[in-house]
Order: sequence, then structure tokens, then C-alpha cells
Amino acid sequence: MNTKKRKELLAYFFTEKIDIKGSSALGPKDGKRDYLPKNQYVDVWTPVRLELPKPYFEDYMGNSKGFRLFSERFRDFIEEHKQPKDRFQWLENPVFCGDEERLYFILHFYDADDVLDESRIIWHPVIKSVLKPVFSAKKIQGHSIFTYVDPVFRHNSDTAYVTKEFKQASLKAKMTGTIFEAIAVTDDLEEG
Repeated sequence: MNTKKRKELLAYFFTEKIDIKGSSALGPKDGKRDYLPKNQYVDVWTPVRLELPKPYFEDYMGNSKGFRLFSERFRDFIEEHKQPKDRFQWLENPVFCGDEERLYFILHFYDADDVLDESRIIWHPVIKSVLKPVFSAKKIQGHSIFTYVDPVFRHNSDTAYVTKEFKQASLKAKMTGTIFEAIAVTDDLEEG
């Protein structure tokens, strides 16, 4: 019987904490969500007008356009905790609430590494795309905040994932507006 304690290997995705009505910024009702190119660096960015119904400016701002939208404070935190393999860019995008305007930043992944353990992924039964990712501990080394390339559609996921260390540091820094959900990571650090 193996009594050796197995270390906890988890990554997390984060999303907005929706606990107050009006805490998400609303964009134009144009039916458009693909403002950002997949797997490409953005050379020229035209901000999208985002309106906050009530003055709940969080560090991570949920919004109707699906942007990963961060306050300047959270952007600076991410920059401080960025690892060598993290590849993303920041796009300035203000958020308005009445007469008040605050500068926010969209986190855009222009590139992504192969970080998945494809043998353990939960696949969508119909379209055979990733339903629930499982990451390889070996492959996420050198990352702090990352995404993955969907093996079927060949474009980056719309979700940002973070390491356990990043999550703990952001909670300690009291970043607002986020909740973290655990994602499995394969313990393959000892393998070949």
C-alpha cells in the first residue's frame, strides 16, 4: 500500500465574480464578440466602448464582449508575476460609468504553447473539441498565466489559466472581481 502523500497539482481558470447586479461592463449591442484575432499579435487596436451600469470598478472586469479586462493595478500585478514562457499583450480599453472613465487593459494571448495532456482531456462528444482541459505539469513549467491551443480548431482558448502560485499571490494582494476554479494537472514532472 502506497502511503506516500501525493502533492496537489492544480491550475486554475479565473472568471468574473458576479455577485452584484450591474457589475459587468456592457459593450455595443452589435452581436459581435470576435473583436480580437485568434493567434495573432494586434498592431492597431481601436477600443470598444464599455459602459458599467453601476460604479463597481473591479480589478477584473466582466463584460459582455468576453474580453479578459484588467485594472491597471491587476495588470501591474500580472507583469510582476509574469514568467518567461508567458506570451500576451495588453490593449488599452477604457470603461465608462456615467461621467467617470477608468482605464482598463485587455489581456490578449497572441500565442500559446502546447500545455495540454491530450491523453487526459475530456472531449466534447459531438464536435470532438476540448470540453475540459487537463494540463501537463511539465508543459506549464515556466508559465504563470497562459492559455492553450484547441487541438481541433487550432486557435487559442478564450479562457486564461493561472498556476497555483499565481492564484495564491493574487488572493494575498486582494485582487477583486475574480473567482478561481481548479483544473487538473497531470503529475508528469518525473517522466522522461
